[in-house]
Amino acid sequence: MTTSDNSKTGETIAVSLYIQSKETPPLFKVTSNASWAVTTTDSWIHVGSGSHTANDLFSYSVDENTTGVDRTGTITFYIDPVEKEDTARENTTSVVFSITQAPTGTMGISPTTVHLEAVTTNPVGIQVTSNTYWYATTDSEWIVLPEGPVENPPIYGGSYLGNHLFTEYEPAENTGPARTGHITFRTVDGIEKVLTVVQHEPGYQIED
Repeated sequence: MTTSDNSKTGETIAVSLYIQSKETPPLFKVTSNASWAVTTTDSWIHVGSGSHTANDLFSYSVDENTTGVDRTGTITFYIDPVEKEDTARENTTSVVFSITQAPTGTMGISPTTVHLEAVTTNPVGIQVTSNTYWYATTDSEWIVLPEGPVENPPIYGGSYLGNHLFTEYEPAENTGPARTGHITFRTVDGIEKVLTVVQHEPGYQIED
């Protein structure tokens, strides 16, 4: 909790985060003995207008961060000078909170389709381009992905950060007709690209 008080006026304001659940963005819990308002100088943070009375929960919204990097802004909670004699007050009681927003995840893969022979020892490398954490899953039992610790959601693919040449998949030997499987590359915030893997029948040779 962050607290500010004015010894001359006796006004106090205290602000802390109020977390409702894992899925819901946190609110600000404001405790004050006077009317208060909120402001910000950052255009991507939206706090609304008007004053609030005494103790209250305060919500805000932010625009999507498409800059590709973290960005930081501030929200200022202050005692609202509602009375005329207060409008010229120089030292308004206030609390400033900093907010750091991560960028929206990006995901790209090249190529989007690969062709493999029935016995493949060196699978085609997939260039993954991303600015965040991502992981890979498959819908095919014959495509083996590396195992690795991933907390949420629980999957059997390994997790990676940023750009990476993905060669960590092993197709089992194909003894039957040609078959098609998929590898899905997904960022932690749900952006995904799907790779189509075509493994041909025995005897089929892929020209370089």
